[in-house]
Amino acid sequence: MLQRLRAILWAYVIASIWSGFAIAFGWLLSTWVAMVWRGEWEAATAQAFVGPFWLGMIGLFASVEVGAFALAPALPTIIVAEAARIRSPRFYGLAGGVAGPSAYYIYAFWNDVGPFASPHR
Repeated sequence: MLQRLRAILWAYVIASIWSGFAIAFGWLLSTWVAMVWRGEWEAATAQAFVGPFWLGMIGLFASVEVGAFALAPALPTIIVAEAARIRSPRFYGLAGGVAGPSAYYIYAFWNDVGPFASPHR
């Protein structure tokens, strides 16, 4: 039992880290492409050199954010799946499809952005 919980914890941490770095990579790549598209060659060159540093910094920060806000919808899924001994990829795919938007709405509500943005900002 303890070994299974350890495996679940490590899988969650690794998934959070990879998703944080995917977010950071997409953001940095879109910024770099926009600079190249506008013809800002000096800024694009500088971005290419400092990009790996920012990828690490933003990736680690995004990993913490993803891990924190995705835990609330993922925890009930993990508990139900372990209690019922469900190992189906279909179950985890459907649960992830529900957990993703749920994590976004938790993030938006917590930070007062998106659909929960205050009109008094």
